[in-house]
Amino acid sequence: FKGSPPLSLLQLVSQIHVPDQPMQIVRVQIQNVLTHLAGKHAMKTGFDVQAISSTFIDLADASGTFSFASAGDFLANTPSRFRQNFLTESTQRNRYLGLFFQDEWRAFPNVMLSYGIRYERESIITDRNNWAPRVSVALDPFNSGKTVIRAGAGIFYNRVSEDVTLQATRFNGTNQQQFLVTSPQVLDLFPLVP
Repeated sequence: FKGSPPLSLLQLVSQIHVPDQPMQIVRVQIQNVLTHLAGKHAMKTGFDVQAISSTFIDLADASGTFSFASAGDFLANTPSRFRQNFLTESTQRNRYLGLFFQDEWRAFPNVMLSYGIRYERESIITDRNNWAPRVSVALDPFNSGKTVIRAGAGIFYNRVSEDVTLQATRFNGTNQQQFLVTSPQVLDLFPLVP
């Protein structure tokens, strides 16, 4: 029937519809590390700045989908619901900043201590307390350069995935909206499914 939404047979069988969902990420990134050598110390400082724009287009049910409760309902052309999504494009922008300072100190010819701190922040979450101290030691027990024992500890933060926050943006009840009809009286007003 001309103008009718497409029928998803995958939904008929399993009620699962996995459409092609394109995502576009545009990232501008600037990084720099500066190293200063002073005696037994190698001091490093640096930054990482990123501007990220992510756009997600959800094509699931953009033109509408009829669903059927059983194969018999499908054959009888009796849909149990009609669903259509609107406003299917979501965009978010994230600004990321990372700063660090580190010192590698050769305390003895066979012992190197490394310590430093890193700060990370991104704009899509409100957490601002992302200070991450780190410390490590490297020991050459035989002064041979062939065996090294290392130990270290620190606090590390992982960035929030754009996919996670895009999903939250999409399903916040405003950005992507859904039209769902389950009433048999209203479904009878729809044209016959081809």
